[in-house]
Amino acid sequence: MERYTRRQVLAGFGMLATAGLLKASGLTEIADLINSPEIINPSSILVLDVFQAEEFKKRFIEKPQRVISASKIVGGLDGGNLVFRDYLKELEITNPEIIEEAVLLVVEFNFAEHGKRVVEAGLKTAQLFGHEQIRRQEKSILGDVTVEKIEFDSLENPIVWLTISSKNSDKIISESNTGIVNLSFEFGQFPVLFEINKQNSQGEIERKNPGEISISFVDGYAGDDTLKNLSELVKLARKYPQKMFVAAGGNPSPGNENKKPNIIKARKTLEENGLWTPNLMMVGIWQKKEQGGDPLALGCDLYVNSKDIEDLGFLPCTTYAVPIVSEIVSHLIDKGILDFNQIKQELLQMSDLKDKSSRRPYFLLNLEKVRTFFVYN
Repeated sequence: MERYTRRQVLAGFGMLATAGLLKASGLTEIADLINSPEIINPSSILVLDVFQAEEFKKRFIEKPQRVISASKIVGGLDGGNLVFRDYLKELEITNPEIIEEAVLLVVEFNFAEHGKRVVEAGLKTAQLFGHEQIRRQEKSILGDVTVEKIEFDSLENPIVWLTISSKNSDKIISESNTGIVNLSFEFGQFPVLFEINKQNSQGEIERKNPGEISISFVDGYAGDDTLKNLSELVKLARKYPQKMFVAAGGNPSPGNENKKPNIIKARKTLEENGLWTPNLMMVGIWQKKEQGGDPLALGCDLYVNSKDIEDLGFLPCTTYAVPIVSEIVSHLIDKGILDFNQIKQELLQMSDLKDKSSRRPYFLLNLEKVRTFFVYN
């Protein structure tokens, strides 16, 4: 396999190359390209995600001060959500440590197979186009998942602010020799609402029955922290201009599906300040309907049809849209297309233009066009 030098890759990509330009854009961090590993294969993919969730759980619950024993929690995991809800029902919600334990278990419940499934989605996409020799690295982000703070609403339901920082990811990327970074998650803060209590007919607060208890996440690009969260991603991507970042644009929040992630305003702010970077591609979901369709996140560069994701055997969310695009990007690079702007243009050529009247048109990836491109190129 042909080896690419750092000089060749940087020249081919045509990315930001001078410290002065980076400084003028307002960023103080400048990529240390001299000391970073050489990109041996620009089409290789680094999958940053939740791996080894079992170890993550042990890191937090095997502590003597925890009221609920590890064996009971493991039993709850094996028994499914109903047992877990019983566990939540017993929580003394004024004890922050117990709430922290609960939210970390929720992370494991929801994301135990997350990284594994993301890799599977990429592999299935590669098989569609006969591109099965791609190299992948899998690295876990669990070291960056923490509970930032705990608040309570008017019904004394705990609102836990979960934080995913980019510190560990930054270190992993700096040590990786891959050319593509797959991010099927978002950096930043995310509120997790535990709806444990309710108000009865007398106006009193009482605990819900186990079957009524719900846990909902608010997407990091659907609230007041959108600009802050997106800025952390952009800052990371700018630090490694020789790598292509393919990142999730968000999903509607469970229990509040009408509140879509929307990065349009935040992205515009970053663009106007010269901070947006061409080596970043935001990916969203296009929900297919009988009459057309609808984007489930606003402001993305490219959308993947929910039906295409379901046909591959996955839930229709950006988690699995991202590896589909990452694989296509990898295939394009293997075809000799190294410039990121050209890669984006090729992807748009493989897409259908939706809502032409919009100030930011939606481009929906057309897998038949993708197949045709790789057959004849």
